[in-house]
Amino acid sequence: MKLALVLVILLVVELCIAGSLRRALTVATGYGIYIFLGQLYDYALWPIVQGYHGMTGAVAMSPGAVAINFGVLHVYQRMGIDWLGVGVLQTLQARIRTFANRLPALPSRFLHAVLRLPRSRPLAFVALSSLTDSFLTTAYLRKGRFGPLEKRDLAIFAGSSVLSCAAWTLVNEGVLELIKSP
Repeated sequence: MKLALVLVILLVVELCIAGSLRRALTVATGYGIYIFLGQLYDYALWPIVQGYHGMTGAVAMSPGAVAINFGVLHVYQRMGIDWLGVGVLQTLQARIRTFANRLPALPSRFLHAVLRLPRSRPLAFVALSSLTDSFLTTAYLRKGRFGPLEKRDLAIFAGSSVLSCAAWTLVNEGVLELIKSP
């Protein structure tokens, strides 16, 4: 989440410097709404419901999380504006590659190897699904593409929804057990 926030801040600053204040405000607003909904649902409502109703409550909260993430993904795709900073990340990777090409052999090979890690789609899918949500996972794996969701995108969203809800349920269960234990 912190990396995404840094990327969005970089994007907003870059847009302000380029004179696109309206686009910068759109990016900040879109990301702000996404964060607000996520924080409210994931950190306020979900733990309370799971705390009172256990795993049944967590299962009951999952469709709501899926609906929120799908709604945000739908708005993100319709707007066609990268307010997650996926484009900024790709630009940053390109700049690092250019810099790495100017380095001696060993440091250059190391930087190129590090830059290839995010290209592993299965690794990115598992990591993003476990640490974030299905919206962010799907948007990232679309690599900045906008427009209608394809079957592959819907499969990524569905799989990520299952994995992220399961991961969040386990995290909440662990925290609730720590709180309950004397």
